Amino acid sequence: MHTHIDRYSIRPGLASDAADLACLQAAVQLQAATGGQPHPGIGAWVEDLLDGHSSVVPDDFLVAEDSATGRPVANLVELRQEWSLAGVHLPVAQIELVGTAPEHRGNRLTERLFAALQQRHATCLPRAASAARFLRRHGGAPRHGRRRGRSCRLRPAPHRLQHPELSARCGSVAL
Repeated sequence: MHTHIDRYSIRPGLASDAADLACLQAAVQLQAATGGQPHPGIGAWVEDLLDGHSSVVPDDFLVAEDSATGRPVANLVELRQEWSLAGVHLPVAQIELVGTAPEHRGNRLTERLFAALQQRHATCLPRAASAARFLRRHGGAPRHGRRRGRSCRLRPAPHRLQHPELSARCGSVAL
């Protein structure tokens, strides 16, 4: 396992990351539900988010890239929402699809992705949103949350989706 932090760079997502991120996320999310096989629904969701989704743009993804290969090895996505409570509009960022390739775990990539997200909020949000302390939901990071004393439960619904294109690129899928 590598522990050299300079081996990785954190950058915004690109539309051209769609295939790599779909395979990465399909391989690391909901493994208990698929018996360790890539999850086609997760891969399809990532591709949808990166391919002209109505409320997400590639820049909403943060990617940890291995400088040795130039390939994404970890990522998260910020799903921006606006909630209203008693007429007060609150910007909310729901953090989803937090995942790291198994061979790159232990290098604090999730921590670095969240730090980059925090930095993005500190520098890019309008002053009013910064003053309101942008709310974040960490729905996609149960283990990350538990390390910080928060309780999360992830109960995936059974999926029966077959996605032949994703299976061909990422491996067989037996659901």
